[in-house]
Amino acid sequence: YAKALELQQKAHTIREQVLESNHPDIAISFNNLAGIYQELGEYKKALDAIQNAIAIEDQVLEPNYPAIATSHSNLSNIYLDLGEYEKALEAQQKAITIRNQVLKTNHPDVANSHNSLAMIYQNLGNYKKAMEAQQKAIEIQEQVLESNHPDLAIHYSNLSLIYLDLGDSENALKAQQKAIAIEEKVLESNHPNIATSYNNLALIYRNSGDYEKVLEAQQKAIAIMEHVLEPNHPTIPTLYGNLAVYYQESGDYEKALEVQQKALTIREQVLESNHPDIGLSYHNLAANYYLLEDYEKALEAQQKAIAIREQALGSNHPQIALSYFNLSRIYSALDKLTSAIEFGEKAYAILTVKLPSNHEYIQICLHEIASYYNQRGQQYQ
Repeated sequence: YAKALELQQKAHTIREQVLESNHPDIAISFNNLAGIYQELGEYKKALDAIQNAIAIEDQVLEPNYPAIATSHSNLSNIYLDLGEYEKALEAQQKAITIRNQVLKTNHPDVANSHNSLAMIYQNLGNYKKAMEAQQKAIEIQEQVLESNHPDLAIHYSNLSLIYLDLGDSENALKAQQKAIAIEEKVLESNHPNIATSYNNLALIYRNSGDYEKVLEAQQKAIAIMEHVLEPNHPTIPTLYGNLAVYYQESGDYEKALEVQQKALTIREQVLESNHPDIGLSYHNLAANYYLLEDYEKALEAQQKAIAIREQALGSNHPQIALSYFNLSRIYSALDKLTSAIEFGEKAYAILTVKLPSNHEYIQICLHEIASYYNQRGQQYQ
């Protein structure tokens, strides 16, 4: 991505030198830059770039031009990365409105917007609307694609995760198996999409408590990715992270720690030091140390996670709230209830702004804060 950024910046500079400042090709360059910054985890730079693209397009293109819909869809995805879910929803809805005006109702871009809409609703905890949007995407794709098209498999895989969010493991499993059946029929046996599907399958088995099948599916996903990708590819640590969760839930915290450290090592080799994924690794390490009851190391890892996330994501991102919440639990375990309450309330303050009032994370956070006050009251008695 660093090389891609270098080349794209060079192309952008040339275009700015030879074209009018509001030329559509400069908007295209900004759009491309935004995509690269996203991959690099530099979401604020990605946001600046896509907003520059939209500003140009709004000047020179008709308001319902398809490129404007694409830019708003890309803007939505960046807001999703930034944890600005309501803004992501607004941008994606604008993209859908334009696409519905100028494209056929069964155009793939309309399906893609509904797929993105489903992801936003998932993050907002509105799983019924997520299901509705994903089913709309599938309905469109089933009209225009062959029944064994790989894009359909991706939608079925996404649908399975929504079923999982709804607690419907049976339908989640059916949808994921449908995705795998298509992929194994039309793709090479070591295709990354198959690995992704097996990773999702592991999540489903984990939810239903079938840990033997969890391990089998997760190891299959890792084996495929390790076969087709470089050993330090950024995708592999994500799979290691999921494998670590399996070991945690199986009670093998030492093995989970080993896998998490492996994931962190790869990320530190290939990503910038303030990349959000490195923050995620430290967040996961902290959780593992907490389970091992090594609270000092948990504290150190969680503080590193927060420092990286605050730098990369801003101070009010939902991921920061989750780190504050975990930090509060660590302080509680260390019998530092004043700090536990402080960070629990910080987490709550972010979550109430970023998520709907009935979101499960808010309920869990409130319950935990109440328990801290209860503990402190018992100590003072």
